[in-house]
Amino acid sequence: MELFEFQMHTKVVFGSNAIHKVGEELSKLGGSKVLVIIDPFVHKSGSVEGIFNNLEQKGISYGIFDQVEPEPSIESVEAAYSQLKSGSFDIILAVGGGSCLDTAKAVGVLGTNPGNIQDYGGSNRFNNRPVPIIAVPTTAGTGSEMTDSAVITNKKQNLKFSIKHDLYNRPSVAILDPSILRTVPKGLAVTTGFDALAHAVEAYTSLMSTPYSDAFSLYAIELIGKHLRKFSLDRSDKEAASGMLTASNMAGISFPIAGTGNCHCIARFLGGLYPISHGMCCSIILPHVVEFNHAYSLEKFKKVAIALGADVHDLSSEEAAYQAVVAIKKLAPDIGLPSIVLEFNSKLNINCEYMADECSKSWYNKYN
Repeated sequence: MELFEFQMHTKVVFGSNAIHKVGEELSKLGGSKVLVIIDPFVHKSGSVEGIFNNLEQKGISYGIFDQVEPEPSIESVEAAYSQLKSGSFDIILAVGGGSCLDTAKAVGVLGTNPGNIQDYGGSNRFNNRPVPIIAVPTTAGTGSEMTDSAVITNKKQNLKFSIKHDLYNRPSVAILDPSILRTVPKGLAVTTGFDALAHAVEAYTSLMSTPYSDAFSLYAIELIGKHLRKFSLDRSDKEAASGMLTASNMAGISFPIAGTGNCHCIARFLGGLYPISHGMCCSIILPHVVEFNHAYSLEKFKKVAIALGADVHDLSSEEAAYQAVVAIKKLAPDIGLPSIVLEFNSKLNINCEYMADECSKSWYNKYN
């Protein structure tokens, strides 16, 4: 077995009503003033009022930034950082989906490091430990509460860039409460669910996978296969919500270890050029990437197929592996994605040759 390494820096608190632990965890981190960076829909929905009640009960001073964008930009990060600086906040509570958590990570970097956020695009480009973050994910998909990177959009150049750090860019605490997923719109539930599936499948079949990433990612695939259909129909289904939140979190542990491949390579490029959410991009691309890759890792794709509920008895290795393609292609229409995909395809004039040329230069390819 080749040498490998990984680190997990984030404490996980999981369970129904776990949001009532927010005040306690903030006190342990020692912050005196909290900036709550929260998704505007989540804020208006009232689904996390328990968090604010808890902060007030604990006597914790806080401010609110709720101008998070679906695809966080340099401008929105700068606006949130301006509030952090002017209010002398020394800890961040991020409440929302991956966009909200990525915004918080970028703001945390600016809180302790000089310059502009684009100065830190790439790996390990800042030296000071960011402002501490407690993450409360309100979607089951990105796993951003466990990852070491944040993805930010440069609107002027129509490009996305990552801010990554091996040691410093993960939240200190992740609080996972399935009960707050009940207000997630169906469209968001299915696209973020597909994002989690893409994380898990690409991590499991990555050229850089390890026994640890395999264990987390394969079980995440199994949980998604079992729960995503139910969750898409009823976000108040406690078992389905718990299963999807666990899967998202475990996939978020696995892909920083193993990396992701061509699905995320193309999705990041496509999402930078067009107004399509990252989860939607993954749902469009993943079935085709799996179809392209499955013949090169028959045993692993066979296990993906089994995890997604496929019956592979009496099939050859090639046929069994191909059932992963079939299962993923079937999952999309089962949760209502095809009409949305067709709508986007009919509106976009994508230069495929240009996109292919740009994606071929990406560092993602070493994992695929």
